[in-house]
Amino acid sequence: SSPMPTLVVRPNGKLASWIRGEHPLKILVGCDFSAASDAALGWVNQLREIGKLQVTVLYSNWPPDEARRLGYEGPLPLVTNPAEVQKELERDLKKRVTKILPNQDIKVFVEPGWGTPEGYLFEMASRQKVDLIVVGSHRRGGLGRVLLGSVSRAVLHHAKVAVAVIPPPAEMAVGQRKK
Repeated sequence: SSPMPTLVVRPNGKLASWIRGEHPLKILVGCDFSAASDAALGWVNQLREIGKLQVTVLYSNWPPDEARRLGYEGPLPLVTNPAEVQKELERDLKKRVTKILPNQDIKVFVEPGWGTPEGYLFEMASRQKVDLIVVGSHRRGGLGRVLLGSVSRAVLHHAKVAVAVIPPPAEMAVGQRKK
């Protein structure tokens, strides 16, 4: 719930060797089309001033919600996005990411699923062998945290690598979805 970016460094991490220029920093950014995610991407953009980066962005979605939001009316697979929904989500995510991280070679993934977003972040972090997971924070409290949970809190507590949690600028509404 901090109003400031929070970086948690794990023992035996690779941040120090990255700062010395020994290798690119492998970063996984959890994205959800919110002001908090934009803040996380902006923070990653600032890291380019320190050293080389290899950035992967992941958006994990629940297929029924996205299909409904995008007006899809066809048959709905239970564990995947319909092809046209997947394509639209990937296009929207790439567009949003490249607006904040221009001129970067970034891997962008949209993974449909029924589990919690942090589970997909942990799986992708393991597959990509990342050094740092960066997530935004909606700074929910009370009933909002009970009902919607906290991806950033789960990532902070359970990730095996360094984690940065970045809150949105104070003037942005919590949970607001921008296009």
